[in-house]
Amino acid sequence: MGKLMSLVGEKVYLNPLQEGDLSTLSEYMNDEHVKLFGRNCGSAVYEKKMKEHLNDQLENEMYTIFRKDNNEIIGDISIHSIDKYNRAGSLSIMICKEENQNKGFGSEAMLLILKHAFLEINLESLQLGTWEYNLPAIKVYKKIGFKIAGRNRNRKIVGNKFYDEILMDMISEDYFNLYGNAEFKKYNLNELE
Repeated sequence: MGKLMSLVGEKVYLNPLQEGDLSTLSEYMNDEHVKLFGRNCGSAVYEKKMKEHLNDQLENEMYTIFRKDNNEIIGDISIHSIDKYNRAGSLSIMICKEENQNKGFGSEAMLLILKHAFLEINLESLQLGTWEYNLPAIKVYKKIGFKIAGRNRNRKIVGNKFYDEILMDMISEDYFNLYGNAEFKKYNLNELE
């Protein structure tokens, strides 16, 4: 994908994921809240998987999420499985530590990555998945503009009960209808003539 740039908002900034960030992020994987709501298996698996993804930047754009007020790492966000031909990708986000949740950090990180995905990478479609019991995330994703596209049944077991994975997506038309195309117009060369 080329050299990744930092994405800066009011509350958070996203820096391209560096190998040095992985030790902090993988520590968060031991948190029970992250294990329950996250999409991975634990710290050792996370660190190994992320190191593999770092070597495969052609299909992945991975960022570390930092709080602007204290420069603390609070999570990660990535567009992965990027399909340049079909202009599609998958999105994942993790906000760690409960004190960083419900403060708008995740929403702002999502909006920054969506703008990047639809304006700079020129994706047509972006999808994500979460667990059916993760109602706060589903609510936030809907508020941002994602729509439920389907579900994978019985994809996660917690205790002795299976839960579905909820699949959500956003297409470029959804993004531009919600957030306008003022940013996009600066790229329209026909208007410069």
